[in-house]
Amino acid sequence: MMKTFFLKLILIALLAWAAQYITVWFAGPLTALLVNLLWRGTSVQGFFTGFFGLGLLWFALAFYTDNATDGILTVKMAAILPLKGSRIGLILMASLIGALAGGLCGWTGAAARKLNAPEKTGSRSHAK
Repeated sequence: MMKTFFLKLILIALLAWAAQYITVWFAGPLTALLVNLLWRGTSVQGFFTGFFGLGLLWFALAFYTDNATDGILTVKMAAILPLKGSRIGLILMASLIGALAGGLCGWTGAAARKLNAPEKTGSRSHAK
């Protein structure tokens, strides 16, 4: 169970990074939806794999961008928002937004998979 959780989490993070690198930002949450739609799991597992997969990815990307630019843009953006110029506050806020988007899309994918699953019946006898 934990092995599946971490495999899905890593797969979501890698696919989201590749998708966001090539296309737009919302391709990342869509990868969480697709992975949980195609790979069986519970809705709770779908939420948390998307939440942590995308949240950790967006944290790493924001942290890398902040360090690569010496925080020039991060400080200016944090001054506009009610963060009192906190660079780490902006990085955490961005990762929380990504985590929530990924979690909700992962939950949606897991729930959509259950909608398409055949209904299980307790007895084998059918009325004629």
